[in-house]
Amino acid sequence: MRAIDFFELNIRRSEGLLQIHRRSYSRGRPSSTQEAQDVLRAVIVFSVSAFDSYLHMRVTEVVRKIMYKHRRVPEKAVSYITKSIKDDDLSRQLLNLSLSIQPEKRISHLLEKSLSGTTFQKPQQVEIALRLMEIKEPWRKIDALSRYRRRSGRQAGQTSRTFLTIISNRRDDIVHEGDVYVSNRYHGKMRTIGRKYTADSLKRFRKIVSSIEKVSEEI
Repeated sequence: MRAIDFFELNIRRSEGLLQIHRRSYSRGRPSSTQEAQDVLRAVIVFSVSAFDSYLHMRVTEVVRKIMYKHRRVPEKAVSYITKSIKDDDLSRQLLNLSLSIQPEKRISHLLEKSLSGTTFQKPQQVEIALRLMEIKEPWRKIDALSRYRRRSGRQAGQTSRTFLTIISNRRDDIVHEGDVYVSNRYHGKMRTIGRKYTADSLKRFRKIVSSIEKVSEEI
């Protein structure tokens, strides 16, 4: 399965949860209960996971494409692989690579293994994936294609980096703290989350992924 198809599969799960929220809390019914907002929190967690898994697969796809299409080994990918391999295992892996009949497949496998413990959610993490795909000036290109253009709302005019910072931090609040304030001032109170914010976040994820797909196709 291609990375973009895997993303589509997972982001639709997020959109499906949002549809459940719309049907369950239509106009005239309160949507501010804890249970209603928990559905929206699940949407955020699912959407960030969809983005993360997409980048893991897309990096490997693009690196493989560089090797087969341009007949060269991407230096950044090799550097990333070697940093993740323990010193006592590096010589063995290099020997296996040198004796491999299909080194491209071997490198792809090692890259997948190296990426397995990495998350691609926050901008600084996403930059690693973009560098491995050898995309030049990635944020400028992604913003040019995906900048959110609504006239109102908290996400209006946000750069992709800003959006990813906010949404990944919110995901961390949900996963690690149950979306409950731990500061002294609001200690024990739940953070609020709205359906519009959640729906807009899904749209923005789609735009960013579409943009990454386009700029990485130029490699």
